[in-house]
Amino acid sequence: MKTPKRPKKPIDISIDTKNVDIEFHRDSEGNVKIDVDTKKVDAHFTKDEGGLKLDIEIDDLKEYEFESFGNKHMPKGTIWKISGEMLKIFLKRGLGKLKK
Repeated sequence: MKTPKRPKKPIDISIDTKNVDIEFHRDSEGNVKIDVDTKKVDAHFTKDEGGLKLDIEIDDLKEYEFESFGNKHMPKGTIWKISGEMLKIFLKRGLGKLKK
């Protein structure tokens, strides 16, 4: 026996601090939109009928700290200061992660 779906309550939450701004919206159908703005990076997350989508905005000209997963040129756990443009390339290739 299938249980009927409960209608979701719409939610709108905004948090504004000096380090991070977060906006969270959910409608009655369960579609979710989350925006996170920090000094280093902006992220936009959406969930709807089409699935999950995450979009991260990285400024090409800013400098970021990157932590390597390890290969012959970058030992594991080393921290590198690189431009946003290079960071995008490294993240796409799975070479490491953005240091928080």
